[in-house]
Amino acid sequence: MGLIIEGTIQYGVSPSKFAAPFYLPVFKSKLSVPYQLSFIPTTFIDATILSVKVLGRQITDAEQNAITTIVGKQIEFYFNFSFVGNSDFLYFTQKSWEVLRNAGLFTSEYFIQFKLTKVKKEGKQEEEIYPLRDMS
Repeated sequence: MGLIIEGTIQYGVSPSKFAAPFYLPVFKSKLSVPYQLSFIPTTFIDATILSVKVLGRQITDAEQNAITTIVGKQIEFYFNFSFVGNSDFLYFTQKSWEVLRNAGLFTSEYFIQFKLTKVKKEGKQEEEIYPLRDMS
């Protein structure tokens, strides 16, 4: 079980040495509010890649092969708390970013779905995200 998020990957400035400069927004009401996440301590989120869709055109055989290779892979996000607005940001860790980059699935023409499964706060016990049912 977990929190299902989806969208196109955004590009920005890396907020940490742990993070690549690529991210997805996540509503505060779905993650940081119920799990009491903030900018301290350093927090990572475990996730699984659920699906990838190509937007606005036919999918190529090479893309389909790349998608098949990464669907189901475990990745990790660096949680970045935002003081303003209704969203926080999940930045891909450097290692996780390589999964999408190597598959060539990082431009705005790819709509990607992830399931967030665990919160890992530095110095604290890991916590499952919505362990009793999937949320979106």
